[in-house]
Amino acid sequence: MHEGRYDAGHRVGEGFLNGGMYGFGARQAEYTPTSLVRLRIRLVPGSDPAQPFLVSAFPAGYCDAMDASQIPETLRARMADQEARPPLEKVRSLLRGHVADTDGWGEIRDELEMTSQHSTRPLRQGLAAIDAVLAEELPPGTLLRMVAGDAGWPLDDDPTDAGAAVFLRELAGLIRSMLAEAL
Repeated sequence: MHEGRYDAGHRVGEGFLNGGMYGFGARQAEYTPTSLVRLRIRLVPGSDPAQPFLVSAFPAGYCDAMDASQIPETLRARMADQEARPPLEKVRSLLRGHVADTDGWGEIRDELEMTSQHSTRPLRQGLAAIDAVLAEELPPGTLLRMVAGDAGWPLDDDPTDAGAAVFLRELAGLIRSMLAEAL
């Protein structure tokens, strides 16, 4: 099956977006239009010559490139609040929403992929926050508490800030590769 997305450049659907999804707070249903479309196409089995079959064509969440004026004011305000948070808070939110309760890197990738299917914004925001946190001079134990506590990630081999920094760099690398794939 082939799956693709495109931005139609105009409203193709409407619905409700949960402003609190993926660890960004309590559930908040916000009405929003979308210009993003997801298509799924298969080849008809046994057809000669090959014939495509449209499996589905659905509006697919809000688009990162959507005209901001189309996003409800309450959601724009929440997005601005999320952007204004300190980097440590953004990283903690990312870890709680995408790493905690996972069973390894495969599940983390799945969590990040699910998010990127709706919007890359939280991933871009989390990546910038990880980079900022790794560049900061932090009190001893800060990174360790974040990774072991907020993410629940075992640092058995190196339970130190240095070990936590290694984990955060690996997570940042995974997010970078996913963002590159999403382009």
